Parts: sequence; C-alpha cells; structure tokens
Amino acid sequence: MNWIKLTISVDDTSLIEPLCDKLVAADISEFEIVGNNADIPLLEGELPPDEIDDLNETLPAVCVYVTQNSVGEEKIEAIKALDFDFDIKLATEIINEEDWANSWKQYFKPIFVGEKIIICPEWEIAPENTGRIVFTINPGMSFGTGSHETTRLCIVQLERYVTANTTVLDLGCGSGILSVIACLLGAKSAVAVDIDPNAAEVALCNAEKNGISSERYTAFAANVLEDSAVDVSYVGADDPVRLYKRECFARKYDIVVANIVSDIIIKIAAKAKALLADGGVFIAGGIITERLDEVKSALVSAGFEIKNIEIEGDWAVLVCRTGDNGAHMA
Repeated sequence: MNWIKLTISVDDTSLIEPLCDKLVAADISEFEIVGNNADIPLLEGELPPDEIDDLNETLPAVCVYVTQNSVGEEKIEAIKALDFDFDIKLATEIINEEDWANSWKQYFKPIFVGEKIIICPEWEIAPENTGRIVFTINPGMSFGTGSHETTRLCIVQLERYVTANTTVLDLGCGSGILSVIACLLGAKSAVAVDIDPNAAEVALCNAEKNGISSERYTAFAANVLEDSAVDVSYVGADDPVRLYKRECFARKYDIVVANIVSDIIIKIAAKAKALLADGGVFIAGGIITERLDEVKSALVSAGFEIKNIEIEGDWAVLVCRTGDNGAHMA
C-alpha cells in the first residue's frame, strides 16, 4: 500500500496547535508534528528527518498521511480547502508503506520513561537488569512511540494512579501506548478508542505483543464527540459490535486518559466526567502551554477539580478528579 504524505508548514511554532485543532475537527487523525529547529515541539524518533526541497527545513510542520486512493485524494483536497486563518505552505509526496516503515526504525531506540517503564520497539533489544517493565511496541502507521513530552508525562501519572483494581479508558489511543502500559502496570482492564480504525487495530496488536489478554484489553474505532459515542458505521440495532461499544461507553472507569489536542480535550471534558467513577482521575494531555488556562477553565466548568499540572517544554498534562471520594484510587 502506498501513502500520500501532505506536509503543512507554518512560520511560527505557536501556529502548530491551531493547525492540529483544524485537522482533528475535520476528522484527520493520521498526522505528525515535525521540524528541525530546537524551539519546535518535535515528536523525536517518530520519523527520520525530512528532506523537503520545497520547504525551509527549520519551519515547524504537520505531516498528514492518507492512503493513495480516491478516498485519500479527496481527503487531501478537503484539507487544502480548509480555512486555516494563517499562512501555510503545502508539499506532497508518495511513500511506500514498507519503505516508510523500514526507513525510520533506526531512529526509534529504547526509551526510559518515569520510574518503571522502558518503551522498546520490537526490532530492538531492551536493556537488561533495569528492574523496569518493558513495553514492546510497533507503532505501524499509528503514531505514538512515547517520545513526545505529553506521552511521557501521561505515563508518569499512570505509574502514580494505576492499581490492581483500576479500570482504564484511553480516548484517542493511537498505537495504544497508554492503555497497554496501564495494563502492564497492573490495571484490571483497559478499553482503547480511536477515531481511526487502523489505530485501534495497531493498539490490539501491541496489547497482544505484550501478553495482555483480550479479557483485559479491547480497542475499537469510534468518534467520542458523537452523542451516541459509537461508530455510526455500525447501523444495525442488534449488531454485536455496536452493542459492545455502547456497553463500553455505559461503564464508569477509574481512570480516563486522553492525550490528544487542546481543542478536543475541551470538547470531551463533560463526556470524560460522565465516564469516570466517583473519585476517578482524568489525565488530559496534548495541551500546549499557550492554551493551558483555556483548557483548565473548560475542565473546571465540566465539574473537575484540577489536582496537578505537569509541564515539560511547551506541553502540559492536567490531572483532574471527579471529587474527593477517592478511597479506591492510589
């Protein structure tokens, strides 16, 4: 399978967040933040440095990936038609999936996160005798390797709050990194959801790679912003997949984690609150510090009490509670 890579560059790092928000609002989930300037928020290790002749290499950019077919081409045209309210530069190229996957593996090495976790790509050998839990991952075409600041910050919070009785819901799961690691930390069960079916499939594969049983872990595609909270493609009233999704969104979870972007965190705040058990914890990541106050206000308005704010570089993670009754949590 070939992919179309659309690179959207801007001349100011502060425009990356609104650019991502525009893409997410348009149901574009396969994208990557890239750049070569030290001041640009990079997803280190995700992809090798780009060699884009048409663009200034130091410009911050977002790369969107779609399949090379009529649907993908329509999506590219839809992106080009979006009103970004600021200047952008566009460049496209065709990438063979196998070549893409092999070309960047040399840049993804084992990563030590927090006090308990090593994230190790499946083609590498994890360091021995560290006393840490090894999370083996192949992100495929679903992005998320643990190298981004907010992913690491979310993992540190999972280390703090996960217990043997914890149930976890991962909204916008990507490669499943947070939900699978929650299970490796001992969580009773985890449900992972992403708008992209490919991401859900990759998350399931990564759970299997790490020995997490289907009884403890599940992942599926759904749009969490829809009122029904289920994938509208499953239209049958008695469709078992649809009914299972609906049942998952009828549960209460001890931890809800969403490492997405600020705009989506704001929109799902009330839904996250409804999905949490009394005293539950909402870990919200993917928040650029420039929008921190806006996100905090939305979470408080939704009924959350903000317990902790962790910042690394230009990115923040918020830890929120549904209330003071947290006896069942750590």
